[in-house]
Amino acid sequence: MGTPSSILKSVGFPSLPITLSDLRLSNHILNQKNHNVILGNFKNLVEAIHNPIALFKDKDYANRIHILTHLTNSRKESIQVFIELEKDFGGRDKLGYHQELKVSSIITAFAPNDSFTIEKHIIENDSLYLDKERLINYLQGFRQHTKFVYPKTINESSKK
Repeated sequence: MGTPSSILKSVGFPSLPITLSDLRLSNHILNQKNHNVILGNFKNLVEAIHNPIALFKDKDYANRIHILTHLTNSRKESIQVFIELEKDFGGRDKLGYHQELKVSSIITAFAPNDSFTIEKHIIENDSLYLDKERLINYLQGFRQHTKFVYPKTINESSKK
């Protein structure tokens, strides 16, 4: 996948290779029915990662970044990718010494059928990078295809 683009570096990506193992792709992405993706959806994955619509921090894992890409599945749902930064794939050399091999690794990718996660990231101020024009197009696209009911915010429910 190459090394991080200037956009990725601007939000703290280390200057390490970005990888996706064939085992991870097969077992944790393609073979998961609820991920809504097939291999053909990833044709331009490298470009999509390096030129994202949005980047968000993961509140549960400090070393993970959530990427909203322009890639879509057959239902035109945008593919989201999670990358774990500085994952250690090192092993032991012939003498038994640990050899460090750190990369930024794609750990999952999926195409959700709603925009709730992205909107939650925005509301909770988790964004690291936003391409505002493309993000607006993404959100408007979901509103045209779904009848998503937005939950009341804390402030709205406390006004009773």
